[in-house]
Amino acid sequence: MDDEIRTKWNWGAFMNPIWFAIANRSWLLFLNLIPIFNIFWVFYGALNAETWALNEPKNEYRDELEFRRVMDGWNRAGLIMFIVSAVFFLLYFFMFASVFSAIFNSVDPSQPNLNDLVGVIKY
Repeated sequence: MDDEIRTKWNWGAFMNPIWFAIANRSWLLFLNLIPIFNIFWVFYGALNAETWALNEPKNEYRDELEFRRVMDGWNRAGLIMFIVSAVFFLLYFFMFASVFSAIFNSVDPSQPNLNDLVGVIKY
């Protein structure tokens, strides 16, 4: 069966490798639990997770349509999770950048403000 079904990158396996491994019996994804090694393995696992799920004898898919429905559900959920995580990361980064900018660029109240000088200078 695995010769006729094409596999691809799976965002669900990328964002949730342990849950994907349990649900689809892709046991090699548990290697993500090894520190340092998981930096490489999360990418390799996301690329090969569908193949591992397809080659597992206990996973019985009737046809390619059923396999695609299962994997596309994981793919959509993982992609949504990736986008939400990226947005939160950017918000987090900009929030801390603005806080540190405000702390390190504090204005000395004894110095004249640029807005005060605009009224003084006449063209």
